[in-house]
Amino acid sequence: DDYTFTVSLDLHADGQADETPYLDLALFPEVLLTGRYPLGTHQLQLTATDWCGNQTELSYSFTVVDRRAPRPVCINGLTVELEPAAPGDSLGPAGVLIFVDNFLASSISDCSGEVNYSINLLGEGFTPGQDGLVLTCADLGTVVVEVYAWDDAGNRGSCETYVLVQDREQP
Repeated sequence: DDYTFTVSLDLHADGQADETPYLDLALFPEVLLTGRYPLGTHQLQLTATDWCGNQTELSYSFTVVDRRAPRPVCINGLTVELEPAAPGDSLGPAGVLIFVDNFLASSISDCSGEVNYSINLLGEGFTPGQDGLVLTCADLGTVVVEVYAWDDAGNRGSCETYVLVQDREQP
């Protein structure tokens, strides 16, 4: 009760006070800052003034980081037909190329920038940059695939769906 407090927040610690945030001082000298703040390092300045006009300043530096993985939403399955392969092709008599974009129900955004995607067969593990798969006669039937999304902060999430691989019907 013998002190008055002023608080300022310097977003991105650039030397400019940007706003006066709400600060819970019930546990002083511990502080509880609540709100939504951009990614990066910020500076909180707390000034305490006593009844004689004496002032003490405390600075708290804190960093907001992205630890939330992007969550892709997959469509519920896709049916493809194998196409005849060119003579001498190493894939065998037929194959089809599928792309990760074919399995995304909607685009997603992330506060760490661009979201990247990859696709792989279930159990093969995450392979950054793999945006397509080749399916052949060996894959006839239902094939489960994993779609991964990852952001610039290294967070990643996934969803599973399936491909029904069919042999092209003969006329």
